[in-house]
Amino acid sequence: EEAVAALCQMIINRWNILPKNIVSHADFLMADKTDVSGYFDYKLFYAALGFYPGLYITSLPVSEQTNVLYQSSTTFNSAVLTLQQQLHQ
Repeated sequence: EEAVAALCQMIINRWNILPKNIVSHADFLMADKTDVSGYFDYKLFYAALGFYPGLYITSLPVSEQTNVLYQSSTTFNSAVLTLQQQLHQ
């Protein structure tokens, strides 16, 4: 995650990209992918970039957070599906 964050920071600085325009690989048609998982530490990634402080504050114990992060699902609510379709376009 640190190497990816360093590379992203260089790209962000070079092209003046706003934090709201940073999206993950998993945000694009996740149902069509077989390689998306919860193993990438977005908390560390965003912290390294200085984005979204407090985003991952939760009252869930670590064991429950892991269950949420690594669960696999093929169902998405309509708002997520709509956003993914718009991003794809």
